[in-house]
Amino acid sequence: MAPKKGTKRAAPPAAEDPAKKLLTLLRQRGISKTNYEAVVEAINHPLAAGLDDLTRQMLIATLPNGLFVAKSDRLEPQQISVTMLEEVFQGIMSKMQIEISEASQALAAETASMAGSEKLVEEAQAALQAASDAANARKGELAEATKTMMDAKALHSQKETEQKDGDAAHERAKQEKQEAEDLSQDFRVLRDGEAEEAEAKIHYQKLTKILGRLGLEESMLQAIPTCMVKKPSARGAFDAMVVTQLEEALTKKVQQLAEEVAAGEPSATARAAAVTEAHDTFHAAKQAQQQVAEALSAANGLQEQRRKDLEAARATLAEHAPSVKVATDAKAKKEEQLQSFRDYNFACFQEARDKEAPGSKQSAPAVPEDPMALAARQLAQAAQLEAAEAGA
Repeated sequence: MAPKKGTKRAAPPAAEDPAKKLLTLLRQRGISKTNYEAVVEAINHPLAAGLDDLTRQMLIATLPNGLFVAKSDRLEPQQISVTMLEEVFQGIMSKMQIEISEASQALAAETASMAGSEKLVEEAQAALQAASDAANARKGELAEATKTMMDAKALHSQKETEQKDGDAAHERAKQEKQEAEDLSQDFRVLRDGEAEEAEAKIHYQKLTKILGRLGLEESMLQAIPTCMVKKPSARGAFDAMVVTQLEEALTKKVQQLAEEVAAGEPSATARAAAVTEAHDTFHAAKQAQQQVAEALSAANGLQEQRRKDLEAARATLAEHAPSVKVATDAKAKKEEQLQSFRDYNFACFQEARDKEAPGSKQSAPAVPEDPMALAARQLAQAAQLEAAEAGA
């Protein structure tokens, strides 16, 4: 049947405002808008690391049917969401505490640096006087080191002279021993008649170099030339006696020289050691003198350097005051940030976390629903609230 003219069509029922619906739900559960906003603010906090946008939305969506459900009425999935939220809060506060620690370290470093600069000023003033005292001390040390070095040099020269003189006699004895041993070979050739007349004269001529040093009697010396150039078969009894005595004298001479050389070895070794020791002493004294001279030069330059150090330390000290103030303010700001988060955001979370249902009006436990449906509904509620807040 067609409607009569003038009759108004009934208006469809108005859709319930999402934000109003959420606020009504929160009010029913004893949760204020301020409490809700404090928790949402924490979930969206920059220090809530590891939370992407989707995760943040999921956590916000779980609030009405998770955190804001009375503690005694929560089911296991709801308790899990509360635990996740608490980990987010604890993580944020831990990072804030780390930032405070870092700010404290920065302030401590600035304060220590400032104290160090003050100490440097005092040290530079004291060092200026110390440099003058050190320079005077080094001058005295240099004079003493120079005298020690000159004495060591003189001793070294003395030991070298003693070595030269002593070794000359020792070397002569060694040469004579070697010569006597070599001439013994010439004697053997003549004694055994191994050379003919012309060659025998050559060997004998060499032998004459040592004959005067063998201590033979004059009669023996006169008989030797004739006896030694003869073949053994041509020698008579007297000739044989002369050859035997010459051999004995030559052998005795070689033994004497060997004993003399052996006896002189310890003295030669001692003289060489004395020269080495004197050389080392002189070298060490020379190095010590050079080191003292370098120390004196450094001490003379230290006074001017300390004056520059004092000026630089005062300039650095003046620069520290602003840095210390900045570090102090930064630390105070971080501490205020943490305290504010604890007093507002975390306190609101704790209030909701520990809230019990009123004794006379206990809410019925939430009926478990399909997880996918629950997640979809919570996301929709979050989106509605966000849209309502944006419209407001």
